[in-house]
Amino acid sequence: MELLYAFISNSLALLGDASAMLVDACTYLGNFIAIRQAKKDGSSWLTTAGPCLSAIALTGVMIYVLYDAIDELLSSGGGGVKLRIVLIFGLSNLLLDVVNLVLFFAFPEAFKAILTFTDPEVLEKEGGLNVRSALTHVLADTYRSIAVVASASISMIDKNISSSKSDAVAAMAVELPILVMCIQMLMAVANRVFADESKPTAFLDEPHTPGGVRTEKPAESDAAAVV
Repeated sequence: MELLYAFISNSLALLGDASAMLVDACTYLGNFIAIRQAKKDGSSWLTTAGPCLSAIALTGVMIYVLYDAIDELLSSGGGGVKLRIVLIFGLSNLLLDVVNLVLFFAFPEAFKAILTFTDPEVLEKEGGLNVRSALTHVLADTYRSIAVVASASISMIDKNISSSKSDAVAAMAVELPILVMCIQMLMAVANRVFADESKPTAFLDEPHTPGGVRTEKPAESDAAAVV
């Protein structure tokens, strides 16, 4: 519904918000399935593939909206934005985002991972990259909603400000930080994949010396010769 009203209101900021929310919905479902599957059979490829695809999709949406916003700013004209529609959806989404953020207070390590550009090992037992991916989307949603509300409010208060230009600026202000978060998420996925591939493979069915050097059993013929 928000996507439909984004076109009706002619708002790039609302279009970016609505498009990203579609990606978010798919992300939440994918993360839920990945975490459940990992707990069920120990498979980990979904917990890595899900956040990666999610970050790529969100990056694509943000680049598209950013391009349109720059084009709007460089153009001489532009249709007006229906500010009431933008403000209603912006406030509704912001209320929902606050509720989601409160729920994520149960995962403080996820906040730490995003804010400090780290990948805490403690986070792994709480859902790892999937929890971090979901929180990235919630933070992006919150930031977008604040920008949408601020842009619409300023344009409604000051009639001298072009609603279309103000909306384009809001869209740009939203997309750039979200792109940074998406790149950060992709880097975390790459680090996880590299770490998994670099883990040493243990010899499970062969004896080892205390120094960690693999020993070999003598062949039966050699044993017979010694006897």
